[in-house]
Amino acid sequence: MRIVPITSNTKRPCGLLDSAGRFFALNLGERAARWLESFPWGDARSRLAIEGETPVGFVAAIPLAAGQQVAFLYLDEAANTPANALLLLDDLSGEGDFLLLALERLSVPASEMTPLLMENGWEAFHRQRHRLISDDWRPSAEPASGGVTLRQVEQSDLPALAFLQATTYHGSRDALVYPPLAHPGFSQQMLEQWQEGRFGKPLSEASILTTVPGSGVGGFVLSTEIPKKTAFIVTLAVSPRHRGRGLARQLMNRAITACFEAGYSTIELTVSSDNHAALGLYESLGFRRIAEETVYRQDSK
Repeated sequence: MRIVPITSNTKRPCGLLDSAGRFFALNLGERAARWLESFPWGDARSRLAIEGETPVGFVAAIPLAAGQQVAFLYLDEAANTPANALLLLDDLSGEGDFLLLALERLSVPASEMTPLLMENGWEAFHRQRHRLISDDWRPSAEPASGGVTLRQVEQSDLPALAFLQATTYHGSRDALVYPPLAHPGFSQQMLEQWQEGRFGKPLSEASILTTVPGSGVGGFVLSTEIPKKTAFIVTLAVSPRHRGRGLARQLMNRAITACFEAGYSTIELTVSSDNHAALGLYESLGFRRIAEETVYRQDSK
């Protein structure tokens, strides 16, 4: 199998993309299929796998802070083996400090791919998706505010919030899976993308910051609307110097109330399985785990 870089001049392997579109539409939904219809040959870091003169697979990755994240890896029919998938990943892995991979983004069955990844030095990180239904929620008690105030996030707040988020997540396992959380520049880009609607329709009424007298912003939460009229918590961050004061609980109480008052009956979020403090908070608010995913990371050698 020969592997070549994909450029904006590469001829589109339409049959291969059609097959990939059907596969990922079935497994990930129509949004994935639409992404493949407008495959960003020149923008993504991509490779094409060729047998003889016939394209049999591809991998496409998205630049992410100092590394990249696999968007899709597809191999057709007989070429769809873990060994071939690893060849594509290895060819891509030299571009940046790390490569991230979620197995649902591959055509190779996870049960076949997982042992090979672990044998070749990939590290597994586990994340959980949690859901809160309005009928299961009651506001939890908040500590005395001590002069703390809450208000909606405004555009002018984003630089300060990006710095706070990067400080909050520096050195965390969450940032190993999603590096922009701990990188000030990319963190601001992430928050701007939230405002632009890249994560779903921004819910300004449920995107709140808290200020601490003499210290400025102590923490914030951002929310969006995702399909099926569900609200989603994009990020929650509290400055390390203000932890233990109940700011995260205050922010979540206000955001949840705003979402339910706006007509959303369901709220979802994702959290690292190792983030025990956050898990305890969310479970105390009534969130229940609905799914778990594994993200694999390989650092450049």
